[in-house]
Amino acid sequence: MAKILILHTKSIDMKSFLWFLLVIVVIVILFLLVGLLSPGQKSTDEIVIQAPTEYVWSQYLDKSLMPDWMPGLKSISLVNGQEGEAGAEYVINLSSINEGESIMNQTVTEIIEYDTYGFDFDSDHLIGNTLMQFSAQGDTATVVRAINEYTGKETWTTALLQIFRQGIDKNSMAQYNSLKEMIESNYLNTLSNNELIKSDTIEVVK
Repeated sequence: MAKILILHTKSIDMKSFLWFLLVIVVIVILFLLVGLLSPGQKSTDEIVIQAPTEYVWSQYLDKSLMPDWMPGLKSISLVNGQEGEAGAEYVINLSSINEGESIMNQTVTEIIEYDTYGFDFDSDHLIGNTLMQFSAQGDTATVVRAINEYTGKETWTTALLQIFRQGIDKNSMAQYNSLKEMIESNYLNTLSNNELIKSDTIEVVK
């Protein structure tokens, strides 16, 4: 009787293990299918910055200001081409989740002054492109629209991008909001400095 009970228990354990294994296999297959069937990701972010377009454009293109609005940026270096021209190539050093470093290569594909800035990017697991569009809203505000397209280099990274898309989009929008806050703050400081210069000039004239 005891032997029968032991055999029955082993049979139940084996069935449970097989069901568990089957569930794991199904999950893996579904995960890979998400990666294989996903066409990649596309998102559009839009912000309105309270500053003239010429000022917004110059601030966005100023690479020395990038650490102020791009989290995790350690350095950016021009490695080929001319600054501010199509064809310019940059190497961007980013901090990664595991406290290591991630390298992203960026190539400028299109520049129309005060209007359009486009670039391709290529990192360890990601490849894509971004098109930045600038349009004046009156004399003192600028609409900035970022159109992002990207996909993973491997099936599993493409699947992860699909699964965590909402979080990625949220972080992207937060980054552009940081850009907005930085430019508006810098612009207000510029206006304040100009007013001080005007006041000093009037005093001197008097």
